[in-house]
Amino acid sequence: MESGRVCEGTGALLKGADRPLCDADPYFCADGEGDVMPDAAANASKSVNPFAVEGAVNYDKIIDEFGCHRIGADLIERIERITGRPAHPLLRRGMFYSHRDLSLLLDDYERGVPFYLYTGRGASSESLHIGHLMPFLFTKYMQEAFDVPVVIQLTDDEKFYYKENISLEEAHRLAYLNAKDIIACGFNPDKTFIFTDLDYMGMMYPVVAKAAKLITFNVCKGVLGDNILANIGRVMYPAIQAVPAFPGCFPTMFGTRKDIRCLIPQGVDQDPFFRLCRDIAPRMGETKPACIHCKFFPALEGSNSKMSSSAKTSGDFTVPIVLDKSGECGFTVEESLIVEDVKAKTLKKQGLQAGQSIKAVNGKQVCTLQEYLGLVNNLKEFTVTVAPMSPTIFVVDHPITIREKVKRYAFSGGQDTRELQEKLGANLDADVPYQYLRHIMEDDVRLDEIGRAYAAGEMMTGDVKQICADELIRVVREHQERLAQVTDELVHHLMNPNRESLRFFSEG
Repeated sequence: MESGRVCEGTGALLKGADRPLCDADPYFCADGEGDVMPDAAANASKSVNPFAVEGAVNYDKIIDEFGCHRIGADLIERIERITGRPAHPLLRRGMFYSHRDLSLLLDDYERGVPFYLYTGRGASSESLHIGHLMPFLFTKYMQEAFDVPVVIQLTDDEKFYYKENISLEEAHRLAYLNAKDIIACGFNPDKTFIFTDLDYMGMMYPVVAKAAKLITFNVCKGVLGDNILANIGRVMYPAIQAVPAFPGCFPTMFGTRKDIRCLIPQGVDQDPFFRLCRDIAPRMGETKPACIHCKFFPALEGSNSKMSSSAKTSGDFTVPIVLDKSGECGFTVEESLIVEDVKAKTLKKQGLQAGQSIKAVNGKQVCTLQEYLGLVNNLKEFTVTVAPMSPTIFVVDHPITIREKVKRYAFSGGQDTRELQEKLGANLDADVPYQYLRHIMEDDVRLDEIGRAYAAGEMMTGDVKQICADELIRVVREHQERLAQVTDELVHHLMNPNRESLRFFSEG
């Protein structure tokens, strides 16, 4: 039997003894293409991988360990020259910061070789959070700037494999709900195809099967770690995420053409999946996809972290309400059943805060302000069931909730007192509100002025938090307005793989 080198479970190469090729992948182990996960990258994947982000993230170290390339000013200027428009703020401010083969893709594009964009979402909540929104808005900009089609994979199967508390049916439902949020980002409906794996698997399964045969278990475990051991669905899944990078998955759009490239905007934690993809591409007769990586949108609690839909909060709790002599209950409720203001100190001590939502009165569920008022009418004492605020900002959040989340949870890089702030100024790299502004504020001049004044101690933490909340509310409100225009008919249109408008590159 022929022999070759093997990847260990850590992703490192075994030294010394040869092993049978049935246990190895000599192509993956071979040097020269820059996609092999080196020993150092195996260590990096312990803190940054597709399944978890632990501790502070060193983005410069990731570039070295993952074998990526930094996006420099020359590459940004080239994109601006080719497209004839300014670079997206996330690109020019360094949030999209590294790449694989982006320069080669641009070389081909200037020679007339077409490309398409591929990105995705694994839905684990009914709506996106603000961190999810950023890569989709960037992808939409790239679609407009280069006038190219976009395919968006909704990985309902992945969530079923990886989330013990989500049924297959629930994962499928969440995917459709998230599709509405994605459409609301403003993608061109004539050049955008959104699909769930469960719905579209029959069309792309021939390509999945070919990819799966080329990825050995050792390689899969070496790149993705012990996470794949829980069930064999997880072992198969990397092939499913890989193949939308190959045009053969979309015959309506591309026919049988092989000369079409793919660019994948992605969080840097997803890079291990696409190292596998790029490794098998030549053996499938495909061009390696290019990748462009973004940093994580930080959680409110710290600038060097990742916002999460599953950030843990304590469960719903009950608060007893007793009207005072004037007939006031000590707090007010907004029309959307959001706690608007809490005046009574006793209620504050019990955890009632502005921005929380009311779920029930005396144990009976309420969904509208009218229901709430009807149940509390003429009562001097009652209980309300309150949902605590998650530290994550969702695109469905009420402005009051957003403002309170920023006020209560956002980590500040400013000083503890006004005197120290005026003397020492703020650490902009550590300040979450300022980092959020770098992601969402469109005005470069205003952003630079805020940063200069805050770092110099001329602005206080409260001022920057206020500006941050205002900008977040603007982004969320604009998204909600667009979302209100997304109908079920539009969702089904964008998820129809056979519509005529998708025949974008099907003819050579």
